[in-house]
Amino acid sequence: MTPSTPPPWIGSYATRAALDAGTEPIRWLATAQGLYEFRTTAIGTFCVPRPDVPLEMAQEGLTLAIPRMPRALLAALVAQFRTALPSEQLAQVYWEPGPGRFVVDIPPQEADGTSVTTPDATDPYDPARPRVLQVHSHAAGPAFFSATDDADEQATGCYGVIGRLDTALPTMVWRLACGGRHVSLRLCDLFAD
Repeated sequence: MTPSTPPPWIGSYATRAALDAGTEPIRWLATAQGLYEFRTTAIGTFCVPRPDVPLEMAQEGLTLAIPRMPRALLAALVAQFRTALPSEQLAQVYWEPGPGRFVVDIPPQEADGTSVTTPDATDPYDPARPRVLQVHSHAAGPAFFSATDDADEQATGCYGVIGRLDTALPTMVWRLACGGRHVSLRLCDLFAD
């Protein structure tokens, strides 16, 4: 039996405080060092490591439930961003499930050569039109995620920056945000060959 499906007499916890408040006769705590089993009796609480209980492994990243975006869409984004030079620009890509297509939206925004702001009133989680990607340019500057991007890009989703748009080969960086954390993505995680 794995910790993800314990019987009702076993409680599974992620924090020691929650475990201590638990009432099951057997309680498991998942820690960075592995799984521990706790049993409380009249004389105290006993704790032993449980290396015999297999823990599921997870791989950080993204598993898409929709097709990857076509490379032609990426080329269209680069071309669009080049029309905004010397200013930055922001675009959002949405998935329309009915027709099964991607749609690019350039929302109203204020931009200059070093920043772009837009009131993001669109719900990125709308099941009728979920946001797949929010991407902005860095005009002629390099592609990187700034401290402002880190603060702004908190909604669960995919993000990108395209820079050096004044050259034949722009630079690009991609990532996902989930639970306030960011994980780098590769171009092939988002776009089909």
